[in-house]
This record gives sequence, structure tokens and C-alpha cells, in this order.
Amino acid sequence: MPKAVMNMLTGIQDTLISLDHIFIKASRTEHEAATRINKIARGYLRRKRYAQGIQALKNFSLRQSKNMAAFFDKYLIKRRDVNAKVRAMNHRGNVKIMRNILSAWTEHVWAIMPIKVNQRQRAYFIAVRTERRFLARVLQEYFKAIRRLRGTYSQKYSI
Repeated sequence: MPKAVMNMLTGIQDTLISLDHIFIKASRTEHEAATRINKIARGYLRRKRYAQGIQALKNFSLRQSKNMAAFFDKYLIKRRDVNAKVRAMNHRGNVKIMRNILSAWTEHVWAIMPIKVNQRQRAYFIAVRTERRFLARVLQEYFKAIRRLRGTYSQKYSI
């Protein structure tokens, strides 16, 4: 028990002992007054203990939440770093795989490429024409999609 409360209780006890005659030869009003004093003292002590308990709970929850917040902060930073490293490893792996595939295609193309210059030129022009047709088809689909989206947007928002 805190020292201040002990001193207060000792003072109350000394006062009650000095007022001993009230309890021995006291009238009804004196008894009521003593009871009221007792109630006031008990109420004061209860309120003081309650306030101290609430303050202790606030301090405890603040300490606990501070530690928890620090833990989650460290955990999330560590998790973000680990995820960034995993993404970097996946990217490096994908780049390596694509390089291997492209080098294999290059070796294959060079292996089957025509030997004569005329055949090589014809093969080159066929490849260029095929690429251009493919690109034209892709762009055509892209522009169709854009037109569809613009139509949907203008219908939806009455532009």
C-alpha cells in the first residue's frame, strides 16, 4: 500500500480513537455523523484506488502496445525485404530461362538456315513479311479493343 494512503489511514484511525467517546456515549445524530464520515473516507479511498488501477491499466496497455507495434514494424520490414529478394531471384531466373530459349532458337535457326545467298534473302523476306502480318494483326485487335472500350465508356457516361 502506498505511504500516503498509510499515513491517511493512520490519521483517520487516530481521529477515531480520539473520538472514542462518540461511540460510547454518542447520540443518534453523532452515530449518523460518524457513519457519514466513515462512508466519506471509504468512498475517497475507493475512488483513489480505482483511479490508480485505471492509470496502471493504461500504462500497462501502453507498454504492451508499444512492444507489439515495434514487433510488427520489424516483422513487416523484414517481410518486405524477403519478398523483394524473392521477386529479384524469380526475375533473374526468368531472364536466364528466356536467354537460354532465345539462344536455342538462334542455334536452331542458324542450323536450318539456307546456305545460298538467294535462299537466305528469300527466307529473310518471308520472315519479315510474317512478322509484319503478325504485328498488323496484333495492332488491329488492340485498336478494336480500344474502340470497344471507348464505346462502352461513352455509352456509360454519355459523352
